[in-house]
Amino acid sequence: MKILKHLQKLAIEEKQDQPVLIEVADFDALEELKLFCENTNTKFLKPIEHQLKEFEEVFALNPKFRSLGMDFKTYIEKYLGSNSDIMGKFFYFGWGGGMIAQILPENLHYELITWRNKNKLLDKEQQVLKNSKVGIIGSSVGSFATKTVSKLGVGYLRVAEPKAIKPSNTPRIYVDSLRFYGEHKLIPLSHNIFEFNPYIKIDMFLSGFDDSNSDSFFGKGEDQLDIVIDAADDANTKILIRKLCKEYKIPLVTGFDEKGCMIVERFDQEGYHSVSPQFTKEELETLKATDQKTYAMKLLEYFPGGHDNLTARQKSTIDEIFNRSLGGFSQLSWEAALFGGYIAKAVSDILLGSKLCGVFMLDLDKEFNTDKNFEKLKSA
Repeated sequence: MKILKHLQKLAIEEKQDQPVLIEVADFDALEELKLFCENTNTKFLKPIEHQLKEFEEVFALNPKFRSLGMDFKTYIEKYLGSNSDIMGKFFYFGWGGGMIAQILPENLHYELITWRNKNKLLDKEQQVLKNSKVGIIGSSVGSFATKTVSKLGVGYLRVAEPKAIKPSNTPRIYVDSLRFYGEHKLIPLSHNIFEFNPYIKIDMFLSGFDDSNSDSFFGKGEDQLDIVIDAADDANTKILIRKLCKEYKIPLVTGFDEKGCMIVERFDQEGYHSVSPQFTKEELETLKATDQKTYAMKLLEYFPGGHDNLTARQKSTIDEIFNRSLGGFSQLSWEAALFGGYIAKAVSDILLGSKLCGVFMLDLDKEFNTDKNFEKLKSA
């Protein structure tokens, strides 16, 4: 009854941050699982049935498996056993009412969730992503980057965010249910990712990123991050990120949902100098206490071109914030989703060896200019 007691303990403790792997070696253990589910109204799901059905198609198409010289049934029986009731892995998810899911082992699970990546990503490139460690600081628009990077098959994420979800946050964060108001931003986000891939490793820094935990966030040796995504909205945080990226020689990708802007800073390359504004923490703290408007304008210098390069409507929101008639910087849902896409593209390219560097703008307001399209039609 070890499994039953373990699960009951987890349920009582309301363990909700990570999926728990349950070892099911025989039918007695399976019966314990089912008994626990009955007693606690926990869902018992078998995604493995759908996985095996599609994996049979993958097996028939992929030369890697055809070269093994055995048919699908023989392969499954050799590596997973002959009984579908206990093959694979069982995970307990202790949130949302609880769920136990039976899925394929890690190597085959990854094979399926990355199958449609081929051959835009080669097998060896996919393995590089799986073995990479990506750090994300900030989880509002940053949540879209976190989710998209995970869907590329990256195997390890380290995410820092100190805040809870407010109703007005939900249009620009990946998880948006009414159920999550007041919850820490990282908890439902991590749950969403774990239910896509319970084998992924996610370290959550729930108090955010600052001097007290910066070294543990960046890591050392084999634990060191390979790349960092800056989605922070605090200047002191941005200063610290750049200081440590330079010290650790780690590439940094910063995104803005304004004008689809991205800055790639290659602190990992010899002789590189940051293109970000050079402020000290002390200078900014003095301004914040004495001159809020100048302080805000300084922060905007992190955006290439500063205040002058903002869209006209975004400039007007800045004025309204100063006049206390608007509560925060304007951000649209499609901008946040775009942010996730181009950041994930840059991150994967860099991890796979690209020398990508510099400032990039994907200004869709400019690209989707109706007059411009009309001119194209006339000349066609």
